[in-house]
Amino acid sequence: MGKVIYRYMLLLALCLPFAQSAMAKDSDRALELLKNGEILSLTEILQLVGSKVHGKLVEVELEEKHGKVVYDIDFLAENGVVMEMLVHPKTGEILSLEED
Repeated sequence: MGKVIYRYMLLLALCLPFAQSAMAKDSDRALELLKNGEILSLTEILQLVGSKVHGKLVEVELEEKHGKVVYDIDFLAENGVVMEMLVHPKTGEILSLEED
């Protein structure tokens, strides 16, 4: 058991710098898009769609799906189902809403 934990910790230590680098690149890209006026801030997006989200926010990501940048908002609906909402990053228009 000790060897398994050690190997897992070693693997995690080796992968962590790559994950941090990818996260930094994503953050830099989001900041660039925001500065260029290509996307609304997360605060603005949440204000626009907040009245349509009935539940608890789980996760928000700025992602590329099908070649287009979208806000991917996951929330736990009042009925206990995790929902995924895709939102246009510049207009705040809800593009889709479905179970995650």
